[in-house]
Amino acid sequence: MDLRPYQADVIDAFGREVAKGRRRVILVAPTGAGKTVIASEIIRAEAELMRSVLVLAHRREIIAQTSRKLYDQGIEHGIIAAGFMPHPLEAVQVASIQTLDRRAIRTGTTDLPPADLLVIDEAQHCPANT
Repeated sequence: MDLRPYQADVIDAFGREVAKGRRRVILVAPTGAGKTVIASEIIRAEAELMRSVLVLAHRREIIAQTSRKLYDQGIEHGIIAAGFMPHPLEAVQVASIQTLDRRAIRTGTTDLPPADLLVIDEAQHCPANT
């Protein structure tokens, strides 16, 4: 995938922050800047290192968009959301916060997927109960 120069700069900056030991890094960018493209490139790099990745999103549209970007990059992944066939053995999982909360936290019908990297789309929603 051809990245715009500022997207490559953001990915490099993310790597530097992680190398410094930072565990919480937030990307803030305007609509249309390619945040999902940036995230999918970071996820691709993690997957190549055989690390597990969990992407959390609160809307089906974001889940579908993220899945498409991962698919475009050739990244095998599962989707944890109502109406999708699960692929629990994939190292990369894209999950609906609501579905994951219901299945893993409230009812215990599934395990939380492992995550060496946790990506939270729309992080401003983190204070929500779920």
